[in-house]
Amino acid sequence: MTSWKPTADARARQLRAQVLREIREFFFRRGVLEVETPILSRAANPDPAIASVECKVDRTTAWLRTSPEFALKRLLADAPVAVYEMGRVFRDGESGSLHNPEFTMLEWYRPGLDDLGLAREVVELVHTLQRCCGSGEDDVRWIPFEQALALAVPGLSLSSSLADFARCFEARGWPGELHDRREAFEIVMACALDPIMREVPITVLTDFPTEAAALAKSAMRTPETSSRFEVYFHGMELANGYHEVQSADELESRFVAESQRRAGQGLPALPLDRRLVAAQRAGFPDCAGVALGVDRLIMGLGGYTHLDQVINFPITQA
Repeated sequence: MTSWKPTADARARQLRAQVLREIREFFFRRGVLEVETPILSRAANPDPAIASVECKVDRTTAWLRTSPEFALKRLLADAPVAVYEMGRVFRDGESGSLHNPEFTMLEWYRPGLDDLGLAREVVELVHTLQRCCGSGEDDVRWIPFEQALALAVPGLSLSSSLADFARCFEARGWPGELHDRREAFEIVMACALDPIMREVPITVLTDFPTEAAALAKSAMRTPETSSRFEVYFHGMELANGYHEVQSADELESRFVAESQRRAGQGLPALPLDRRLVAAQRAGFPDCAGVALGVDRLIMGLGGYTHLDQVINFPITQA
């Protein structure tokens, strides 16, 4: 018999309502403007690791957004005002205890802040929500990527060659043929960093290798690194942020590089967001931005172990 019941219980629904209310209050107090941007886009995300959901609108192809990032950046190019959006995003092929193809994302941008300043604000938000939910503030550890790499896989560093990574992975029985160092770092994050991220309730991973910069600036603090961070909450990747690339030429070159990686992996070509490139060419402020998974945040705050416990109707019940 087909079940009609939601997978989240009444407690989880009440917690979600409280968290959404407190998030909006947090940003209201700090003067961050709530905005709305389209869920449908004529452009797609070129990142090979993120699968956009294709659909048909007015007999033409469109894509459901994987995040509001590109549209929010166009707003920043129009007016350098701190903004945030909280809403539904979509990613194909993502299902499991920490994934659902449709989920709630909180994304915000802070002109004048760098990546470390914004990471501190993410921690402040989590601590604020913990207090509102009646729990104490969890301990926080800050750790550079290179230090985490050395702890997780002794003998490897940011300067290790692709052959060094390949030998190490083969010895550990990790899957896949390595094509570049970015892929090597992605495998490290997927296969080796979890135990370290679980040692402290909140861990901020900073100074990512340049190959894993995404749309982050190169860091000035240390060589071979970028101004990217991730925040982990009770072992779950919670938030991913950057000190954003400002140059339109650099943005376009990274889009092209992503498209080439897609082609190298046999993935279909996707239309790039030329409107974002044009917006950044018109003038983009020095700022930092971050995307945070609200459903995972609720999981951590409520002590849940599966995303289905905090989403009323996941894809299996939708």
